[in-house]
Amino acid sequence: MAEGGGNARRVAFRVVAVVGAVLHAAPVVFLGASFTAGEMKIHVVHNTAGLAMFTGVIALGWILAAASPDRMIAPFQAATLAVVAVAAASAISADVQGGLLTVITGLLLVVLHPERPLLARMGRTAPAPLALAAFAVVPAVLFAVSNASKQRNGMPMDPHVEMHHWTGMAAFALTMVLVALVAALGGANRRIVAIVGGLGAMVFGAMSLAYSGYPGAVTAPWAVACLVWGAALAGDGYRMAREPSPVPAATGVAV
Repeated sequence: MAEGGGNARRVAFRVVAVVGAVLHAAPVVFLGASFTAGEMKIHVVHNTAGLAMFTGVIALGWILAAASPDRMIAPFQAATLAVVAVAAASAISADVQGGLLTVITGLLLVVLHPERPLLARMGRTAPAPLALAAFAVVPAVLFAVSNASKQRNGMPMDPHVEMHHWTGMAAFALTMVLVALVAALGGANRRIVAIVGGLGAMVFGAMSLAYSGYPGAVTAPWAVACLVWGAALAGDGYRMAREPSPVPAATGVAV
């Protein structure tokens, strides 16, 4: 009976994870529309941040966990902390609807996760991502608070407010710090988190430079900082990916 219940839970976890991931891949479509539909171009930077967070961190983390719940611990940890960031951003933005689906799905997946005890498991501390998280935390929080204020105090007919974009920007900033933290301290396969998070920060920095006059874009110095920060995080993730594991995989210790 217990084994059957465990199998049913695993199946339920995978179904919810896949469905949730598909729904959170929507920024791919939105970003494509930003380039092809003239009236959507004003959302190009916001949709870039959405792609980096909702698709790159959350959807990918859920898909990888669905494929291998016992091994893809760090990607699921990162996705879960990104859900926490969405909840926090929604709260400070006074925008409950902005992240409701994400938060409900994320909570359900934590409850259903077939290897839930592993979610608290951490690996050896990686100094570089930890330093990057420390460097980013203050500007990320200030950026999140600023964007939350735009959502909270904006006019309801403003399309960016109506589409919860400022809430999303606040969540994106907080997520990047948390992604670096998972890369520094997280469980198995945290190198994936470092590479994906770093690439997301780089793409956001590049789009801020390319579309500097558009809503959501950071100023040139901060855009360059995002590029450098993201390159450092992704580069360290690549370095981790190239290192042989110092312990047998069977021990479950993450590297």
